[in-house]
Amino acid sequence: MIYLEKEMENFLKVLGDETRLKIIDFINRGKRTSIEIQEALKKSQSTISQHMKVLVEEDILTFDRDSAKKLYRIKNPEILNIISIINAYLEQRNHQKVEEISDSAISDTLKV
Repeated sequence: MIYLEKEMENFLKVLGDETRLKIIDFINRGKRTSIEIQEALKKSQSTISQHMKVLVEEDILTFDRDSAKKLYRIKNPEILNIISIINAYLEQRNHQKVEEISDSAISDTLKV
């Protein structure tokens, strides 16, 4: 189990990067070259290259060759479900925090 915990920690670190999440979101709309990703995210070639390498190594992305170009795509669509579940959890958690703050503010107002 410890091995899986470490593997999960590393996997979540990969998903925990804003640029990598943006790359996944952009590629989700269709196969993309690294140049298209650079232009869309307004990041340098070296930055995108480093992030793409991590995403490919983690089996999140893969690529097909079209002549000399690499067209990146999401390797397993389940990754999108994982991201969606995390987003839903965070939205729910934030909504609960807002309700708690609102309830507290109302309670403080009523005490006056």
